[in-house]
Amino acid sequence: MEAGGSARSKKRRRRWRVDRINDLPDAILGEIVSHLPTKNGARTQTLSSRWLRLWHSAPLNLDSRGLPFREDALAGVLSRVLSAHQGPRRSFRVPATFLCDRPAKVDGWLRSPALDNLQELEFWRAPDYQQSLLPAPASIFRFSPALRATTIAKCTFPDAIVIQGLRFPRLWQLTLHEVGISECSLQRMIAGCPSLESLLLIRSFGFRYIRINSPNLRNIGMRAEPECGWHRINRLHPGELIVENAPCLERLLHLDRNGDMQIS
Repeated sequence: MEAGGSARSKKRRRRWRVDRINDLPDAILGEIVSHLPTKNGARTQTLSSRWLRLWHSAPLNLDSRGLPFREDALAGVLSRVLSAHQGPRRSFRVPATFLCDRPAKVDGWLRSPALDNLQELEFWRAPDYQQSLLPAPASIFRFSPALRATTIAKCTFPDAIVIQGLRFPRLWQLTLHEVGISECSLQRMIAGCPSLESLLLIRSFGFRYIRINSPNLRNIGMRAEPECGWHRINRLHPGELIVENAPCLERLLHLDRNGDMQIS
C-alpha cells in the first residue's frame, strides 16, 4: 500500500509540473503580457527567447507608476522602451511633472512614430507638486483618430491651442486634473468629443461656468474646491454646472466637501 501511495503521489507531482502556459499560442500570451504591470511584463523577457520575442511584440501598456527610478533615470528608461518595443502601443502613462520639468522630452515622445495609434494617454498627478504650469503640448492632438481615454493634469490649455481644431471622435473618457482652461475652450473640448461618456473635472480652473451639451455623456464628476495653498490665489474656479443637453446622463458626482457648487 505504501509503495502504491508513493507512486500515485509522484504521478500527481509530475502532473502539477506540466507547463500549461507555454502551450498557449503567442497571440494569447502576448495579451497576457500586455496586461501585466510594466515592471512585471518586462521581467518576462528573461524567461526564454520566446518570451523575449513576446515582450517586444506584444501590445505595450507603458505605465511609469511603480517603476523604481528617479525622474532622470525614468525618462531614459521610457525612451529606451519606446525605441526598442516593436509591437503596437496601447497606452502611455507618465508623471504630469514631466510636462513642466521636461516639456521637450514629452513632446518628442508624443511626436514619435512609436506612439502612433495610441488609445490611452495619462499624465498622472504627482502629490505635493507645486510648479508654474506650462501649456499642454500641441502634439497631444495628433492622437485624435484613435484616442479613447485620457487623463491630463498640471498644465494649461490656451485658447489658441484648442482653436486649432481639437476633435477626438472616439474618446469616451476625459479627466482634467488641475488644468487651466477657459470656459469657451472647455465647451469646445467637450463638443469635440462626440463619443464622450465620462467626464471628470478635478480642481481645474479658468472658468466660472461649466455648460454641458453632450449627446452620449453618462457620468460627470466634479471637484471645484481648490486645495489650500499656492494655486488658490488669483484663479477663477467653477461655481455653477449647467446641464443644457445631456439626454444619456445617469450619474452626477459632486465631490466637494462644502457643496458650494450650483447645479442647474
